[in-house]
Amino acid sequence: MGRQIVFLHIPKTAGQAVRDMLLRSFPKKLACPAMGDYQIAVYSKEELNQFEIFAGHYSPSLMDALRDDAFVFTVLRDPGHRIISFHRFIREQARAMSPEALSWPQNAGPAAALRMPFDQFLATQDPNLRTYVRNSLDNFYTYYFGTRRFGARYMIRDIYPDSDYFITEKVLHNAIANIASGIHVYYMDKFDELIRDLSAMDGYQESPLLKINAGAALEGKIRDYCQANSDSLDRTLEYLYIFTQWDWRIFNYFKP
Repeated sequence: MGRQIVFLHIPKTAGQAVRDMLLRSFPKKLACPAMGDYQIAVYSKEELNQFEIFAGHYSPSLMDALRDDAFVFTVLRDPGHRIISFHRFIREQARAMSPEALSWPQNAGPAAALRMPFDQFLATQDPNLRTYVRNSLDNFYTYYFGTRRFGARYMIRDIYPDSDYFITEKVLHNAIANIASGIHVYYMDKFDELIRDLSAMDGYQESPLLKINAGAALEGKIRDYCQANSDSLDRTLEYLYIFTQWDWRIFNYFKP
């Protein structure tokens, strides 16, 4: 058996392009078909270790079931750009839905992004929508790596208030320690480093990294996007700062 390769796909970090590249660069028969936690949960540890390529929205705790020498990596993106890309993506999703589909509870997030100004969306106090927004956008890197689980922000903030900086610092410390203990970090603007490291793996066949949804990035235009889609630019920028302040520390900590 070759070395297992595990891509922890954080939403809106060019993950579809990376997954596609992995499936073209290594034999597809080696790839685990599960693309998220809800699918991978039905596999036993023994079954998982029959696969060598994993690419999906997995919690980092997945690593506990894999071989000790697994090559685990993730891709980080400018935290502000990630939020803008996420918001733009779910609005486009909502525009493609029928009025009936927009009324379904599972589509409440995209529906709200379509009908609400961006600043109101970020600052919403509606309990259900607020949980969706904050689990998806509020310092996602920090809570994801700090708890080693998707959607785990509520596990912290339902108990500790937002103002409890001690517990936030603890989660941030855990996140950095968890990444440093075995997760290789790459950046969207330096994919050549990822290609270089993958090319050293057994079975690799050179394949270009195709850009997917590249037009939705709005790189370097955060202020323009917020101005065009908000009632209050200042309030939007304030929430973007709050929602990224801890993630920036992770992003810069591992930046070469």
